[in-house]
Amino acid sequence: MRLIDADKIEENCVELDSVLGEGNVLTFAVRTLINKFSTETQWISSAKELPDTTEYVLTLTDKGKICILSHNHNGEWENNVNGRVYSGEITHWMPLPAPPESEVNNES
Repeated sequence: MRLIDADKIEENCVELDSVLGEGNVLTFAVRTLINKFSTETQWISSAKELPDTTEYVLTLTDKGKICILSHNHNGEWENNVNGRVYSGEITHWMPLPAPPESEVNNES
């Protein structure tokens, strides 16, 4: 995976704005993609929003531990390995990333 430096890209967009004119289509598209990327990969406060039930997500505990859990119909967080209910506090969560396309088994 290649990481990007959003601040550096924004600097380049500012330079492009000065050449192509502020609000041009190219820099608008780049900024839109960067904003989409950065909002999709941020932690979501569990106090503000919860994932769909039975959807496994990355979770962050109040002790700083990261786990893969699902939020069930009873309002509890369940472990993805053994289905046990997690008794600690979950402060944040985010969707799991998609698996790499090259490693997805397409056999039925």
